Amino acid sequence: MPVKADLTRPDEIKNLFENSEGFGTPQILINSAAVFSRQPLQNVTFEEAQKILNLNLIAAVLVSKEFAKKVNTGFPGAETIVGKIINISDVGGIRPWAEYVLYCSSKAGLIGATKALAKELAPSICVNSIAPGIVSWPKDFSEPEKQRQLAFVPARRIAQLDEITKAIIFLLENDYITGQVLNVDGGRCI
Repeated sequence: MPVKADLTRPDEIKNLFENSEGFGTPQILINSAAVFSRQPLQNVTFEEAQKILNLNLIAAVLVSKEFAKKVNTGFPGAETIVGKIINISDVGGIRPWAEYVLYCSSKAGLIGATKALAKELAPSICVNSIAPGIVSWPKDFSEPEKQRQLAFVPARRIAQLDEITKAIIFLLENDYITGQVLNVDGGRCI
């Protein structure tokens, strides 16, 4: 059952969980909504900064808050693991790129939020992050630019979607990993 919500609006985040109550108590939350935009610093506007930070960072925190309330054990007093949150960050949050200040800052913030939420929601909810490398190319990338980017990746290729999925499943199946960032980047961050 699809449930639609504008994650930049707090009232719609609440409605997202209320409209999905027919599924029972949620156990897994994957925060993956994001805006990826190249923007040199000289072109950054307040409105664009708000748009990117609101969706890439703030929405994930607020959705996590509502998830923890629905799980009803994500706050002090819970003793067993009943929920998992996976935040999809990016290697750009670890090794930022020029001309992507808003995107990279939002993903670095999501990594920080992952660690803070892991501490706050433990022991009932495990919170981790996946930091993918290149999974697809921006539309405006030329073949020489693609080859230049691949030269930074020891695996010399982009990720396959199933490699990202398998990393998520790995974290979902383990109850003793929390507060971690799993780089699925072909070695880009080493």
